[in-house]
Amino acid sequence: MASADTILDVTDVTKRFGELVAADAVSFGIERGTFVGTIGPNGSGKATPCKLLTGVFSPTPGTVRLDGEDCTGNGVR
Repeated sequence: MASADTILDVTDVTKRFGELVAADAVSFGIERGTFVGTIGPNGSGKATPCKLLTGVFSPTPGTVRLDGEDCTGNGVR
């Protein structure tokens, strides 16, 4: 459950491409004023969560809430 200071709340986000599971039940929260980065080698799965958070991909299943509002799959296109 997200606290009042949570600006980004990701719950059980999964992304499947056919039989391939690229992200499996990812859950985390980021509090207001926090800076977060992602590092890792090529092919380690950095881009898929970013695309899920920005709405390029829609999760299958899961939810993304920004400042309390469900924005799952609502990317800027």
